[in-house]
Amino acid sequence: MGWIYGLGASLRRRAYEAGVFRQQRLSSPVISVGALAMGGSMKTPTVVELARALSERGPAVGVLGHGYRGEVSGPRVVSDGEKPLETADKVGDEAVLIAHELPGCPVVVGKDKAAAGRLMEERFGKRILLVDSGFQHLALYRDLDIVCATERDLGSRVLPAGRLRESPQALRSAHMIFTDRATDGPRVAKLRERRPGDVFALSRAEFGFYPADGSGGKVDPPKKVFAFCGIGWPERFIHDLTAQGVTIAGQRFFRDHHPFAADDLLDLAKAAEAAGAIAAVTTTKDAVRIHQWPGPLPLLVLSARLEIDGLPQILKRIDRVILARIRAGK
Repeated sequence: MGWIYGLGASLRRRAYEAGVFRQQRLSSPVISVGALAMGGSMKTPTVVELARALSERGPAVGVLGHGYRGEVSGPRVVSDGEKPLETADKVGDEAVLIAHELPGCPVVVGKDKAAAGRLMEERFGKRILLVDSGFQHLALYRDLDIVCATERDLGSRVLPAGRLRESPQALRSAHMIFTDRATDGPRVAKLRERRPGDVFALSRAEFGFYPADGSGGKVDPPKKVFAFCGIGWPERFIHDLTAQGVTIAGQRFFRDHHPFAADDLLDLAKAAEAAGAIAAVTTTKDAVRIHQWPGPLPLLVLSARLEIDGLPQILKRIDRVILARIRAGK
């Protein structure tokens, strides 16, 4: 069945590229950061780091999200640039995480990305728009398409046989491809050979442990932890924890974007105590879905900053996109 799904996605993309289906344009330049796989490709952290890098140079930046697993379908302002205005159950965890990570940057979500973009421009004016998880949202015209793809993705299959939204052949439509340096292998090497200058590596750095409720600053790495998460690639989280020198006393994984109920959290707190851990640890993405931790062990998050190899080159390509927009008067 996977080949049928993949064929449908391919035909749909070709129809948009051929002009059979019309794309909607925004006044602002649009940069999409998407992925082939359903999760675990680091696209949301990439959006955050690109937004920071662009904002530090001066231009106004905004982020458009999908609101995946949120209750709201229509366009909704998640952050006005001063503070988050919504919760994860309403607009999805990724949008709320971005809102926390990017003070000064407005965030709008909506299943209709063009409508979300229009709301952004109406409320906050014309600006560089970064679209989180935008590669498959073809109805919105993008000036630049960045796709995050791992070594595993390049050898995987399309849903439901595999974990991909589209075949790796769809990367021909991407202007740039970001890979995970920690897992890069022969498939990524071949991709680099075919597309020199278009492939850049991502890596996680500057790890730190922080109270999940935001009540304090960075704390020392706990020696023995109970780890849990609901993300696309939980093994990466465990690897990052052990790389910080902590011992995993126990672990529990949930499906990506899992909504943590009070009973879930109580079970996790009890499991952490029973395992002899001195703290429970989760990811920053999971933390925005946890309203109250029942304790008594502290709940920490493992935070990291994403490093993008070749960032100056990437920013120059973005500059060319913006300049082309200005010259075209669009």
